[in-house]
Amino acid sequence: QFDAECAAKGGLCVVAHIKDNNPAHVKVIHELAKTLHNKPFHFVIVDPSTQRSFSSVFEVNNPVDYPTVTVLASRQQRAVTHKNEFDLHSLKAFCEDVLNGKVKTWRFQDMPILVQGGERVEEVIEEIIEEEFDLSDIMGESVEGEAAMSREELAAKLAAGKT
Repeated sequence: QFDAECAAKGGLCVVAHIKDNNPAHVKVIHELAKTLHNKPFHFVIVDPSTQRSFSSVFEVNNPVDYPTVTVLASRQQRAVTHKNEFDLHSLKAFCEDVLNGKVKTWRFQDMPILVQGGERVEEVIEEIIEEEFDLSDIMGESVEGEAAMSREELAAKLAAGKT
């Protein structure tokens, strides 16, 4: 779908990174497509939670990174990802600024591939390991040298050293 909708058509591809096809976010993208209909933009929606490898190429890695859009020129292998508000006004201004060369893009190595059916979502479960120890090990430590001296003993030693 990505190749047919964006890459093969040329121009600029607007990849909307929207989790679970959130209806409110999809609506913003449809509105954006309507406002830019006379410009060389093509649109595709990608779920970054199931297409992690694809989205990570465009620096969309964590839930705090989306929803957002990446504007890319597939033939030149250049892209830039929007980092501001996800609203119609902000996205429209961003897309137009990219088109007019006002936003710096960066080169990516290889065009990422969408995984048919999505990538398996792996949950990272962090196991908390508590180290067991005997409290007497800590309390029974012998302290040597100046650290073992009382304040008065340390003061007396310092005074004796000055005379």
